[in-house]
Amino acid sequence: MSKGHSRHQASRRRMYSARQRDLRERRARAAGEQQHWLSDEVAAIEIEE
Repeated sequence: MSKGHSRHQASRRRMYSARQRDLRERRARAAGEQQHWLSDEVAAIEIEE
């Protein structure tokens, strides 16, 4: 029973780390898109002036 429990814990840890990596990538992508939007806005304002 303890053997199965330890194996289950290992799989849980792997799933958790994978989810954390996915969240980190998604957050980084969102931040990059936000930066892109901001740079686009600045460029549009410069062109308008």
